[in-house]
Amino acid sequence: MKQQTTTYIHLGLPKTATSCLQSHLFRHHSQIHYFGKIVGGGMPASVRPVLLTTHCRIRELDPGDIRETSIKNQLQYAAENNLAPVLSEEGLACGWSWKKTAQALLLKKMFGSCRIILLVREPASFVRSYYTQMLKDFHRKKSMKESWARPLGPAPHYFDINEWMAAAWVSLNPPAQFLRYADTARIYARVFGKENVRVFIFEEFVRNPESFLTELCNHMGIDSKEGFDLIDGKRANDGITTGYIRRLQEIEQLKNLTEQFKNAAPRLRKQMLNPEIQSGDKFKPELSIHWLKKINRLGDKQNRRLVKDWGLPLADYGYRL
Repeated sequence: MKQQTTTYIHLGLPKTATSCLQSHLFRHHSQIHYFGKIVGGGMPASVRPVLLTTHCRIRELDPGDIRETSIKNQLQYAAENNLAPVLSEEGLACGWSWKKTAQALLLKKMFGSCRIILLVREPASFVRSYYTQMLKDFHRKKSMKESWARPLGPAPHYFDINEWMAAAWVSLNPPAQFLRYADTARIYARVFGKENVRVFIFEEFVRNPESFLTELCNHMGIDSKEGFDLIDGKRANDGITTGYIRRLQEIEQLKNLTEQFKNAAPRLRKQMLNPEIQSGDKFKPELSIHWLKKINRLGDKQNRRLVKDWGLPLADYGYRL
C-alpha cells in the first residue's frame, strides 16, 4: 500500500450503504485509521467541532486547541503506520450550497489534503428508502420526535410518504437537500480539486458488490480482498415490512398501547415494534404523481450534471436524464 498522506472523507448519501461501510469496512479494515462516524456511537470529541451539523459558520479554532492537536496527532499516527485516515458522515451531504461550501472549507483547514467519496442513488428510490428510515427514527429517537411533532403529530403516529413529503420537502430534514448531489460534488471539487472527488453509484454496489468494493478500495489504496471479506453478506438498516406498519397502526389506535408507547424508554419502544419488523411483505411506499414530478424535476437536472461532470453511466442503472 502506498504511503498515506491524504484523508478520505465519505459524504454519504444516506441510504447508500453508509452504515454498512462505516460498521464493517471503515471501522475494521486493517489499513484504515477511522475517525468516525461510529454507528450507534456518534463522532469522537476530536472531530465534532469540525462538523457544521448545528452551526452555520466556520469556527475560528485556536491553533493550540486540544481538538485540533488531537486530529494532527491522529494524522501523524496514520502516516507513521501507513494507514488511510477516513472520516465518514452522511450529514455532510445535507444543507444548502453555502453551508456545504463552509463545511468543505473547514474540513480542508483541519485535515489538509483530502479525497472525497460520494455515493448517489436514484432519486425516487432514495426518497422512498429515506422515508422508511425517518418513520422508524421518528418512533425511536427523542430529538426527532420533538422536532417533527408539530408538522406530523406526536408519536406514535403512522404518516404515509406523501404526508411526510409535504412536511419534509422544505423543512425538517429535507430530502431535497440530499438530492442536490451533483451540486455537492461540484462544491467539494472547487475546494479540493476535481481530481480529488470521486462519485460512486449505489446501484452498482447492489448489482455487483465485489466489483464496487474493489473499485472503492483501490481508490483508497487499501487491500480490496480484505475489504470485500469484511462487507460480504453484511447489511444494515434493513427496510420495514407491512407487519411493522400494522403494528404501528395498532399501537396508535389502541389507547392502552398508545400510553404505554409514549411512556416507554427508547429501547422499550423499539421492542414494541421490533417483533413485527420481519413479518409480512416488504413495505413499498407509493409516492403520488405530484411528489414524483417534484423529485424527478430536481433529480433529472442533478443526473445530467453528474453525467456531464463525471461521465457516470447513470442510464445503465435506471436514472432519468
